[in-house]
Amino acid sequence: MLALCCKCVLFGDDAMEPLLLGRKEAAAALGICLRMLDYMIAQGEVAVRRVGRRVLIPRTELEKFASAREPAKKAGTDGTES
Repeated sequence: MLALCCKCVLFGDDAMEPLLLGRKEAAAALGICLRMLDYMIAQGEVAVRRVGRRVLIPRTELEKFASAREPAKKAGTDGTES
């Protein structure tokens, strides 16, 4: 009998990627530190799902954040006066 872990479901030879990632996996996927991800979650920049005590980030949220344009800087924040 084939035992499957909760993180993957096998379909033939291909493993399906998880739809929800833990904080550490999400931070690694974005190439940022865990502290920065926690800050982004607190600011509402990345939506999360909570399952019990676990904080899980949908893969689609990571893709949306990664492909989003950087927000425009506010006037006067670049050190020049207007």
